[in-house]
Formats: sequence, structure tokens, C-alpha cells
Amino acid sequence: MGSACAASDRARAEAILESQACEPEDESQVPQEGLSHDLDFVSLFGSQANGAEMEAVMIQSILESNGIPCVVIGSAQYPSLGFEVRVPKSRLEEAVAVVEAARQSGAAVEGESA
Repeated sequence: MGSACAASDRARAEAILESQACEPEDESQVPQEGLSHDLDFVSLFGSQANGAEMEAVMIQSILESNGIPCVVIGSAQYPSLGFEVRVPKSRLEEAVAVVEAARQSGAAVEGESA
């Protein structure tokens, strides 16, 4: 009886996969800008120190207020894995300059209290 169920499950699984199959994307239809590696996200900040989450969120806030897209990688549930802020490769220099300007202006970027 076990092998009959397994065969039935396999047939059902194959039918589901066939019904959801999609054709591979034709990259010739994607604009050249969409294929650029300048869109790849690179690390701007990373830390496993105490307060790393707060610092990452502050950096995210500074970047977003300056129109620079970013993403914070990390989880408060697993703080030992650390936190990271990533920005598009093409905006890295701009992001570094914005964060550095915020630090020089006295913004609490490194978790120090105001």
C-alpha cells in the first residue's frame, strides 16, 4: 500500500509542477540598465557589536532620507549574526559621503547618545 501512495503522490506532484511551469525569461527583452551589475547591492556597514542593530537602523534612516535605497540584513532574534546595511553598487560612494557627513555633523550614527 505504501508504494501505491508514493506513486499517487508522485503523479500529483508532477501534475502540479507541469501546471505551474513557466518559460525562462528572455533576457533580450530586459533593458540594458536592468542587466547592469551596478544594481547589485554591496555592503556599506556591518557589525556584530552591541548596538549594531541600532546603528544599522540609524544609517538606514539617514540613507533613505537622502533618497538612497538600502536594505538592513540581520535579525534581533539572532544578534550574534550581526547586522549589515547594503546599498546599490552604483550609489556606494554617495552613501559613504552621506553617512560620513552625518557623522561629522554630530548625528548619532554610531549609537552614541545625543
